[in-house]
Amino acid sequence: MTIRPALLDDASVIASVHVAIWRAAYRGQIPDSYLAGLDTKRMVRGWTQTLTDRKCDVVVSEQDGAIVGFASLSPSRDADANIKVGEITSIYLLPDYWRRRLGTDLLHELLERAGKRGYSEITLWVLASNQAARAFYEARGFFPDGTEKHEPREPDLSFHEIRYRTRSA
Repeated sequence: MTIRPALLDDASVIASVHVAIWRAAYRGQIPDSYLAGLDTKRMVRGWTQTLTDRKCDVVVSEQDGAIVGFASLSPSRDADANIKVGEITSIYLLPDYWRRRLGTDLLHELLERAGKRGYSEITLWVLASNQAARAFYEARGFFPDGTEKHEPREPDLSFHEIRYRTRSA
């Protein structure tokens, strides 16, 4: 397994992997109709924008030259954060690669990059219902900081999320 910086040419593969992962990881937590409606083309546009943003770090995890996961770091998007707070905006692996320490490897890569960017703290948001992700982050030193939000997605759908925090490496 190799972790490397994502390239602009990776945007379409990252978007396809992103959709596949959401459909697997969030089944039962997010309505099937929402998951079925995920638009890979829209995600390609989003990933293209992220990959060209010099404030963001995106890395991919490859197995035999195929992207099987990715992770991203940016300055915090939260109104209560200062410039020393970075935010992990994604860590995702295809289901066949879960529970093989690859998520931990991606997390460590982002924490190292966060330190190089001068972040003293790192935050991330997790669906309140995502017990597996919450346990993953808690086992690696993250803790809920008491902040929650309801992120609107559709007229009758919002995601209940909990913010986690840790000190930067």
